[in-house]
Amino acid sequence: MNNIKNIDVENKKVIVRVDYNVPIEDGKILDNSRIVASLETIKYLIDKNAKIILMSHLGKITKETDKEKNTLLPVKEELSKLLNMDIKFSKCLKGEELENIINELKPGEIVLLENTRYMDVPNILESNCDTELSKYWASLGEVFILDAFGSAHRMHASTYGISIYLPHAIGFLVEKEIENLDKIKNENKIILLGGAKVSDKIGVIKNLLDKTEYFLIGGAMCASFLKAKDIKVGTTFVDTEKLEELKELLKTNKIILPIDVVTENGIKKVSEINDDESILDIGPETIELFTSKLKEDTLILMNGTMGKYEELKYENGTKSIFEFLKTGNYKVVVCGGDTGSAKEKYNYDAYYTSTGGGASLKYLEGKVLEPLKIMETDYKENIEDKTEDLSSEVEEKKEEEKQETPKEEKLIVLNHKSYLGYEEIKKYKEEIKKINYNNLVLMPNIAYIELFNSSNITLGSQNFFSYNFGSYTGETSLEILKDLGVTYTLVGHPERLTLRLDTYEEIKEKLFKSVSSGFKTILCLAHDEKDKTLKKELKYYLKGIDLSSIKNLIIAYEPSEKIDSDYIDKDDILDKKYLIKTYCKKEFDINVPFLYGGGLTKENINEVLEVTDGVILGKISTNIEKLKEIIDNIK
Repeated sequence: MNNIKNIDVENKKVIVRVDYNVPIEDGKILDNSRIVASLETIKYLIDKNAKIILMSHLGKITKETDKEKNTLLPVKEELSKLLNMDIKFSKCLKGEELENIINELKPGEIVLLENTRYMDVPNILESNCDTELSKYWASLGEVFILDAFGSAHRMHASTYGISIYLPHAIGFLVEKEIENLDKIKNENKIILLGGAKVSDKIGVIKNLLDKTEYFLIGGAMCASFLKAKDIKVGTTFVDTEKLEELKELLKTNKIILPIDVVTENGIKKVSEINDDESILDIGPETIELFTSKLKEDTLILMNGTMGKYEELKYENGTKSIFEFLKTGNYKVVVCGGDTGSAKEKYNYDAYYTSTGGGASLKYLEGKVLEPLKIMETDYKENIEDKTEDLSSEVEEKKEEEKQETPKEEKLIVLNHKSYLGYEEIKKYKEEIKKINYNNLVLMPNIAYIELFNSSNITLGSQNFFSYNFGSYTGETSLEILKDLGVTYTLVGHPERLTLRLDTYEEIKEKLFKSVSSGFKTILCLAHDEKDKTLKKELKYYLKGIDLSSIKNLIIAYEPSEKIDSDYIDKDDILDKKYLIKTYCKKEFDINVPFLYGGGLTKENINEVLEVTDGVILGKISTNIEKLKEIIDNIK
């Protein structure tokens, strides 16, 4: 692997991707360990008279209002104190102002760029490893150093994209991480696992099973294991699609689960959790059980906390584990994230602390981390290949970038609802032929679909019945729609929910039947001020979906209050886009198309198409003249 010592950095502009994703409260850094961990590489570059360009992300940026609370300015001040020197700061991530700051750097000087994830609004450029952004950032330097192990499992523009276009190497922090994790890869161990989702850890459990005596499972993720044993867990999140795998893992007798927990209502035996309660910490009996399994002669690996340790009433589980470890000569490796912060909070001196949480687990799991893999290749090879021979994951990223396709290629769905009569729809049929737009999907009333099935118009259905041919008076099945030439369906529209024409259970059943039958299926999600209902709907509808047919899924966001209005909320659209796309990428590894509906006019259509994969037009689409105006106004 290319190392910083083996690459020429003398007097050069060096871009260093660091990991300054640190906890900040009221502008004060609560744990600076990740900043301290980066100093060795920075000091080495100062000694080499390099002009140093530091890049990092901080938190999540889904909308403009997220930026202020996730600025790296506090990090700039902390770094300045640690190095006892002035650090320049660039609020810009692109443009002449940034380029001037970098060009004016003197040997040994440092500029810290603002949070790279600012480039995820309005379009998700950083996190989607946008090619043009990667090239631009690479143009700012002459060498790229990856020293952010905590982000080495993410193929972002700043962690991976830049390295395609510059000579590259790992820094001292990443080198130490690899050396230390390699030492324990094959060592017999006991693993304490916490956190929210078992899906994030199941690969680790499977791949480390042979080398692990016990997995002590705390945090909210224990709920999925308890559910696999038919124990009720209240409102705690459960990965239902993983239950069969968890049942198999439980048969190994290496999985140790809580016997009591702390909920909103206090300590409860796991068999006594009420339907309206959630698991927020492990109980005293579980603490005793877990600590009885820990041994001084066996490596202990910690990832994730035992509960919501940030809150005083739910910190006892995490705190007690660390206090117990202080009483003996235990060899403990702490894997970053919340676990690292908790270790600092309770003043525990671990054998080794990794700056990576998810990255450490994936590395120990034996998975390829692409930002590290490219560090094994020579830059000249990439140039000769003209970056064509990229990994399959990079090709995926290129597919994701297609969301930035020209606007004329974006999907426009015309949902007629029940507005037009028979004579009106016949006139409409003749007029719509004159509209020059290649990616229209027409959803007329079901009674009129057959009028269009001999035309070149792509047809969709506003509704259908879940079952096929049979004694179902008044219903239209998917098989009948297929015979009529329908290729798109719409499920979950908020109007049908409001009118009680569908239940959530019926929507889920329709969704599963439609995607598995090969229809491009648009799942509509409605509005919620705090995203709670939307998140619950998303998780509920997609749990258990056939992974082989999920490629047929399209998700639309259509807030009820915007239907048939003439105004939009772009921040809200971006927020929901990020929520939906991020969830689907993480859970199913797909870049789900995202549509928006409600309040669309010829004046705002371009603004919406800039940040979505398409739109749903309702009542306005039944007025052929207004529809033409909208189409003609698309740039």
